[in-house]
Amino acid sequence: MQRIDTLEEQEQSIRVYGTFAVTVTRVQIAGTFGGTPFAGSLRYTRTWGEVNGAWKIVAAQCCLAPF
Repeated sequence: MQRIDTLEEQEQSIRVYGTFAVTVTRVQIAGTFGGTPFAGSLRYTRTWGEVNGAWKIVAAQCCLAPF
């Protein structure tokens, strides 16, 4: 079981290209996984597309970010 105790946004950039947008976000995260504590920095990218008048995530990626 995974439990997230803290999730703090460190930085975020948003770029809009007509009916598509890309967000890049860095977060600090801490919690437990299988009873073992963990902490780290993650960077994730999301590509958004305007679909039928609403913004939807069409692709996503997440990785560890160096401190």
